[in-house]
Amino acid sequence: MKKPILFSVFLAVVFFLSACVEERGQSQSLQQTNDNASLGIKPGLRALSSPASYLIHTNGGIALGKINCVLSADRNVDCDDSFHYAGGNAVKIIAGYADKAQIFIVLESGNVLSHDSVAGEKYEYTGGDVADLAVGGNFYCFLTRNGNAPCFGVDDTHGQLRGYFGGDAVAVFAGQYGACVLTSSGGKNCWGAGTEFVSAYTGKILMPQDALMHP
Repeated sequence: MKKPILFSVFLAVVFFLSACVEERGQSQSLQQTNDNASLGIKPGLRALSSPASYLIHTNGGIALGKINCVLSADRNVDCDDSFHYAGGNAVKIIAGYADKAQIFIVLESGNVLSHDSVAGEKYEYTGGDVADLAVGGNFYCFLTRNGNAPCFGVDDTHGQLRGYFGGDAVAVFAGQYGACVLTSSGGKNCWGAGTEFVSAYTGKILMPQDALMHP
């Protein structure tokens, strides 16, 4: 008689423990869902530590222009003009001005390096706050980790160097004579010339985080 009783007690304990584990798992799942909801993250999207911290990881490892460069899997950069960056901490490369053989390299530290093959110019930004950058016709704009977009260049004829300093930018884009940012609220702000269509657009624009899915 003792064996059936012991077996019944054993089954009851197993059932109780299983129920506890399932309830705990549901509670953790609900907590994660609530945490994501509070951050404005849709189900299936990667949680982001800050509005702009992920942008440097969304591009591939190729930049094509007057010089062509590759960002290798070990985070170094090789270009077809024999330029080589071996710091092991590059996270994005982008071709420079259309009329220059130039490459920009964004580093994990938030600094930026540039290399101009023809002019032999070297540039290093050491502010440590760059998450992304966009290159226009004769200017470029940073997207900083605190949500601003300062712009630099030699020509401000069309107001393309005005930049954006609202503190909520999550993406930056540059054209020939103008630039735009998307803000964390889903808004947009443009300056310079050639951005009239975007400025007047009243539809919902796809946000960067909406395209960043779990692998």
